[in-house]
Amino acid sequence: MICIANMIIYGLKVNITVAVVGMVKYKDDKNDASEECEFEAIARIIDIQGPFKWTSTQQSFVISSYFIGYLIGMFPCGYFADRSQSTISCSFNTKTVLLICVLGNAILTLIVPLVAPTLWIFYIVRFVMGVVSAPNLPIVAILVGKWIVYEEKSLWFGIIYSGISIGTVISILTSGMILHAFGWKQIFYIHGFLPLIWCLVFYMFFGDNPETQVYISKEEREYITSSYGHRGLQSVNMKVPWKAIFTSVPFIALIFTNLFGNFAWYFLLTQLPLFANIDNYAERSSKLLAVPLKRNSESDFGRNIGLGQTEELLGSDNGAKDRNHTVARWRYAFWLAVIGQMIAFVVFTIFGSAEIQEWNYNEENEEN
Repeated sequence: MICIANMIIYGLKVNITVAVVGMVKYKDDKNDASEECEFEAIARIIDIQGPFKWTSTQQSFVISSYFIGYLIGMFPCGYFADRSQSTISCSFNTKTVLLICVLGNAILTLIVPLVAPTLWIFYIVRFVMGVVSAPNLPIVAILVGKWIVYEEKSLWFGIIYSGISIGTVISILTSGMILHAFGWKQIFYIHGFLPLIWCLVFYMFFGDNPETQVYISKEEREYITSSYGHRGLQSVNMKVPWKAIFTSVPFIALIFTNLFGNFAWYFLLTQLPLFANIDNYAERSSKLLAVPLKRNSESDFGRNIGLGQTEELLGSDNGAKDRNHTVARWRYAFWLAVIGQMIAFVVFTIFGSAEIQEWNYNEENEEN
């Protein structure tokens, strides 16, 4: 269920990158690719004609407004989600927060066709989607601590976080197919409706923790709760060694690694539809876009940087830019992504560590 939740959250996050191709009205501008790359121009076949005359900057902000909300919401949502059961009420727990994440995303996705004609409202909806999605990854980590025994955590983390890539790929592939067959509105209707089924099943059968889960045997409950490192109900009162964490060199290295690594990943995710730039893009190019999305991600720092910087590199905000960025400038943008990945590799190789840090055991040492 948690793996599917990741699939849903990330799938609803990225379907806009394909849908926006069918939402924007085609502009018949001169394509300079043949001049710069010395090949013959190919005749254009226009089979997608959107209703909105959005500039390239407006399109990018439709996409990036989600990530702005995600970045703003991640820190407070992640912190308070783990402590919601003790600070608010026993019924408002990590299960409830994850349910709100998925249900909120589903509802906001369903209303996109209604709010898209008014651009500023569309921005707000995308921003709120980001805020609602922010607790997702912290909640997943908390639930894994509650439900998975120490010896099996590596395996289940891999399975659960694979939902990020699986959901991304499935969403992009199906978005292109739906766009080609039915139109851009149906992308949001179909993708928004299916998560409601997950919400119903999750609400009825999934417990917040093994201590209160109904559909579990006594033996299995004791096996989980007695295992090493189990995150019990008392964990909400745990003291966090903030100073030790933020002065930890491996931790800082991990932040920089995720910063530059995510910059490259989200550049490919959000900008490849523009780079493909063929008018019968929808179904065929969605397959191209899905190729690099096999990498999992647990941080969102690099996203807005990638969107903003590529806008500057690809040209000024004019009519020719909306569908036809220059190939030369695309080269700069791709090199920027490559440099970001190399920086991430070098920083983590030198300063990173896969060892558990001492500050993780501070509370245990004090008790002993």
